[in-house]
Amino acid sequence: MRVPRVVTSTAIAALFFIVIYSIFTSSSGGTPTVKVRTGSGKSVLSTLQPEGTNAADTDARQAPLVSAADAATIAAAVHAAAVASVPVPLQGVEAIKNETLGFGEIILLSLKSRTDRRDAVALMCSLTDIKISRTIDGVQTQDIARKAYPNGPGLKKLLTDKYKPYVGSWRSHMDVLRYIVDNRIETALILEDDVDWDVHLRDQMTAFANGLRSSPSAKLRKPFSADELERAPYGLDWDIIHFAASKVVPPPAPFNTLAKYSDVYRQSTETANNACFAGWFCWREQMKKAGLTEQERYISPSYDTVGLAAIAVSFRGAQRLLYFLSYKELTDTLDNSVSALLQQGYVHGWSVVPPLMAEWKINSITDSDLNTIDLGQIGGPDNSKGKSAGIANSVRKHLSKEFEPQTYWDARKQELEAAKPQAPDRPAEELQGPGTEVEENGKEERKTERKTEAKENESSKQSLTPPPSPPPQEQSPPVKQPATTPA
Repeated sequence: MRVPRVVTSTAIAALFFIVIYSIFTSSSGGTPTVKVRTGSGKSVLSTLQPEGTNAADTDARQAPLVSAADAATIAAAVHAAAVASVPVPLQGVEAIKNETLGFGEIILLSLKSRTDRRDAVALMCSLTDIKISRTIDGVQTQDIARKAYPNGPGLKKLLTDKYKPYVGSWRSHMDVLRYIVDNRIETALILEDDVDWDVHLRDQMTAFANGLRSSPSAKLRKPFSADELERAPYGLDWDIIHFAASKVVPPPAPFNTLAKYSDVYRQSTETANNACFAGWFCWREQMKKAGLTEQERYISPSYDTVGLAAIAVSFRGAQRLLYFLSYKELTDTLDNSVSALLQQGYVHGWSVVPPLMAEWKINSITDSDLNTIDLGQIGGPDNSKGKSAGIANSVRKHLSKEFEPQTYWDARKQELEAAKPQAPDRPAEELQGPGTEVEENGKEERKTERKTEAKENESSKQSLTPPPSPPPQEQSPPVKQPATTPA
């Protein structure tokens, strides 16, 4: 949100009422034309006539088109419509649901030539419902006038071949700070174009804001004011917040207060520490020392904190940084100079461990815009080979999951297969592979069934065929009977 410059809708409505009333109740001279009622009840514009016009015309001019009460009603209705048409801003932590994560603006810092990186950030934002409010072109060292180089002991280091590209990085960030000051932006999130974040970033930012709001119990800061509670999800009592630090060293006692808070989307300890190298991106020991569980982070006052891939800056913080880093002097490279200001107490803010965002590292030294080596490479490195320093669910890695899980033809094939009529169920033995127990049992059952069917068929045939005639018997020759003599 911007520093308020408000013209209230009530004042606008009052002005509207005065204009309506003065126009519609005009009844006599002083203007060339007035609205009058005609006999049909319609209103028209009529030119004022000189003295001596007839009474009917005079009566018509004296009859107000709208009464004062009606004019007040119209003005109230217009005011209500104007208020209704303005969206009610989300308040408190709920503001993180908006497209700028509760900040006044999200600003992307990117070299104009790195269109490949701008494409990547556009895709990342589209998947996580985030809007880049403005992209500010990065500056290269050779485009800066020698007289515009920063003052201070850091300049000698920056003029060496190794660090000369860092002059352009310094100027790029100063341009962002100047934009924030010029436009009186209350809070802004500044992202470099090689940043990466988790797909659950909005939930993680909400957990962070709640952690800040409960931090007074840990004596990290004073309680939130009523104004902060209502409209500033992260409060306003800070100059800078580091969301993508590569190193965090808390302040010494008695300022080494840590505020632990719960975050169910926190990366595991192993993932958080996966890019540890020579003291950079090493979070395991700090998490262990703070006694964090696997779903906790901690917030500490920024002290020796390094890393500018993702920072939040308040309006007052932008003023301070622009004064110390540009108007006054530069003591080292930009990130080390910011760390020095934190240690001196000229600016103050918060660091979170393990970080919420990180740099996207690609396995190629040629991709760094601060690299001075030209290997003659044509085309950017393979994004799929990149790695985030400690991000559990990288949105950059999620891009391939979003757009490559299935081709159109694969999906279409599934649709056509699903539309085919379903075949009747087959016996279980047909669905089994050869040599299975089900198949062998099925074979035996079919053999038994065939034998039974054969017997039944044979019996049926026998019942339908008449029995065969018995073979003819041989007749013995007739026995000759003795003749009988009559008595």
